[in-house]
Amino acid sequence: MRIIAMLALVVALGASAPSAAGDADIPAARKTVEALNAAQLDAMRNAAKLGFKGRAGQLAGPLNKVYDFPEMVRIVTGSHWKSFSPEQKTRLIDAYARLSVAIYASRLTGYSGERFEVVGADVVPPPSPSILVRTRLFRTGGDEVRLDYRVRSADDGWRVVDVFYNGSVSELASQRSQYLAILGKEGYDGLLGTLERKIENLAAGKNG
Repeated sequence: MRIIAMLALVVALGASAPSAAGDADIPAARKTVEALNAAQLDAMRNAAKLGFKGRAGQLAGPLNKVYDFPEMVRIVTGSHWKSFSPEQKTRLIDAYARLSVAIYASRLTGYSGERFEVVGADVVPPPSPSILVRTRLFRTGGDEVRLDYRVRSADDGWRVVDVFYNGSVSELASQRSQYLAILGKEGYDGLLGTLERKIENLAAGKNG
């Protein structure tokens, strides 16, 4: 099932693909990820003072600039996307973006010397022309987390459209599987309601 989900994701990513990325685009893609890393570190260093609400407020601007939330919502909702009205699309994108911010705010709760480092970047060939920016989160004590970002060209610059944890787990593929199941059973209102409940739970300090 994971292979099928990944193949569907590759097709979805290629459906609105821009022109092929090249080596000359790598510096711009790296800057996008470096901006995300900087925003995370800033929130971590000020986590106690800001609290959840403050971290969410501080992260909202950078995350909306770094991530291509409209494209991500189009992908995770699959063929349902075309059936939504413009107003429904706008509401869903807004909820998805706010949930993404809430997830970051709930995770970045303190700082103890962590650092991010971009360790490389590679051009991803069609049908999904993009750049994979490889990053490591180094924790105190020597632990590290592998975070690879798929970055694509958008109208206003290079934007992140997926995150791979430890090199293999696609956040977008996981969400697509979950959200399509909800849409199949509960429809648009069910998915929107699920996103809003997750946001409320995270704000209340509960598992989303």
